[in-house]
Formats: sequence, C-alpha cells, structure tokens
Amino acid sequence: MGYMLDANIFNRLVEGRLAISDLPSDDEFFATSIQIQELNATRNIERRAILIDKFSEVSPKLDSIKTSLWGYASYGESAWGAEGEHFTKIKAELDLLNNNKANNPADALIGEVSLSNHHTLMTTDKDLAAVVEKMGGKVMQISC
Repeated sequence: MGYMLDANIFNRLVEGRLAISDLPSDDEFFATSIQIQELNATRNIERRAILIDKFSEVSPKLDSIKTSLWGYASYGESAWGAEGEHFTKIKAELDLLNNNKANNPADALIGEVSLSNHHTLMTTDKDLAAVVEKMGGKVMQISC
C-alpha cells in the first residue's frame, strides 16, 4: 500500500512545519516524476536545492504515472498514449472545485497513481484530497 507524498509535503518539511519524524512509519513512501518536476520548477535556486535534498532524504520509491500526458511524463515512464482509468474524472472534479487551476493535470496524475496503487495520499491540497477521497481513495490531509 504505502503513502504517496504530494510535492507540498516536501515544502512543509523544508519550512519546518512538518518533520520527517511526523510522517507515518508503518509503510513505504512513494512519489512520481511529477513531484520531482514540481520541486525542480521552484524558481528560487537555493530553495530548489533544499527541496531536492529533502526529497532525497525521505527517499520515496518512484511509481510510474498511468496516463501519458504531453509535458508531464518523462520519456519511457509511461506507454505512449496510455490512459489510466482515473485521470479524466479526477481532472474534471478538480476543475469544478477550483476553476481550472494550472496544476490540476499534475495533481490528477498524482491522484490517479495514488488510487491505482492503493496508496494513502498525503497532501495539504484540500481539493485534491476531497476528490481522491470521493473516488474511494485513502487520504491523509496535512493542515500545517
């Protein structure tokens, strides 16, 4: 099962609002290349380096994304044209909740992997948490 760590969890760890010791210790941690892309997109070079170091320290196992989406999947990560069973519905629900936020495709990809692999999604994003939970997924919403 395990825990899918949203990119915002790494931000909270870096900010000191969450400690690694606060994370569950009963199972493994997972992420996708999407979270790595989000951390690498941090504009502040120093903060980006700290975020990547924190990601390495937590050392989540990498799961492949289920839906191939131009600009999101790393080469060879998913089959060309692959479409997972949850992406479209998660994205549509997120768009309704938050007026088509720019990061909804990335969030939908992360949510889909979490649902498909039966991971508990750890996130501070209330919209993503609500959608994954509505679809029957397990969620640990962090409020710090």
